[in-house]
Amino acid sequence: MTAKAVIEFTCRYGSGRGVWSEAAPQLGREYHVEIDIDQPLHIGVNTKATDDEVPRIEDSGSQVTLVARIESLFDDGAASLRLGDSLILVALEGAFPTIGSWVKVSLPHIKVYEMRL
Repeated sequence: MTAKAVIEFTCRYGSGRGVWSEAAPQLGREYHVEIDIDQPLHIGVNTKATDDEVPRIEDSGSQVTLVARIESLFDDGAASLRLGDSLILVALEGAFPTIGSWVKVSLPHIKVYEMRL
């Protein structure tokens, strides 16, 4: 099994790091990407409600933090989070704030996929 590259990135919402989904990207090249959160979000564990209403991505070294608004909640335990003009589909566990609420998600990593436009 080939190890995936851990990359650092910047975007209009801040900076972070993630596991690149394919062969290592070219340094300095600009990519259009999709963010994937591959673990369920759980209030009080890796997610908390926040009064902060500014979408952003931050990297503390040990955690990647996203501040996003809950756009949709689905009956199957999924939700979409709005990070500025982008949506991220996530799985949920347990009770969750209502649509329109803001959450702060802190994870050890996220996955990053190149979007083929």
